[in-house]
Amino acid sequence: MVVAAAAAMSFGVIAPAQAHTGSHTVSPGDTLSKLAGSHGTTWQDIHAANRDTIGSNPNVLRVGQVLTIGGGSAPAAAPAAAPAAATGTYVVRPGDTLGKIAAAHGTTWQALHAANRGTIGGDPNVLRVGQSLTLGGGVAPAAPAAPAPSRPVDQAASRSADRTATGDPRSIGRTMVAERGWGAGEFTCLDSLWTKESNWNPTADNPNSSAYGIPQALPGSKMAAAGPDWLTNPATQITWGLDYITDRYGTPCAAWAHSQAHNWY
Repeated sequence: MVVAAAAAMSFGVIAPAQAHTGSHTVSPGDTLSKLAGSHGTTWQDIHAANRDTIGSNPNVLRVGQVLTIGGGSAPAAAPAAAPAAATGTYVVRPGDTLGKIAAAHGTTWQALHAANRGTIGGDPNVLRVGQSLTLGGGVAPAAPAAPAPSRPVDQAASRSADRTATGDPRSIGRTMVAERGWGAGEFTCLDSLWTKESNWNPTADNPNSSAYGIPQALPGSKMAAAGPDWLTNPATQITWGLDYITDRYGTPCAAWAHSQAHNWY
């Protein structure tokens, strides 16, 4: 896991101008991007030439593998202007790494980790699907050798950035449920659960227990793990609530079944 994430974070390294050919035996700490940088080629070319040895996942190398490195050409010069750093938020999707998100939004994984350390924790290699990350404040990196992100990634980022404190909570919840791979039936269960708990009101405050917000977190301050705007932003509250349901029950329908049986979840 650590090797794969480290490789993804390094894909933006710019190779030296002079290409080298020959073979290389994988050593501890090697990644395709490091090898590309030291041989004047790209990690995509090395992967394509050694797919039978490496396999389909370019992030996984094994010590002792012998790779053929040849035929690479110096990469094109970087554009004069680096991409502008993005602002807004992004909701983590399956397969995401900080390196991928940074490359798609004109920042660095280090800047993303620093801005979201309260959400991610101390290990930048561990992301959870559904976490809401702040994109702003990063420094635009040098242009990566990899192609620009595909249109679906751009669309997903735009949808995430549109989630604000004024958005319709049910619509936000329906989108986040779908992004986690759950079907319409799971949203129906979630809708029943949170209608019962708070009627999807982000400022719902239970005077008897101090439970707060759409998911009725107890205490409400727990939701700070999903973002500093937990008091008013439904997207932040829903992100925390779905993380809680995933960790404790697995699915919204399982949480709803527990609520029906015990009157709490």
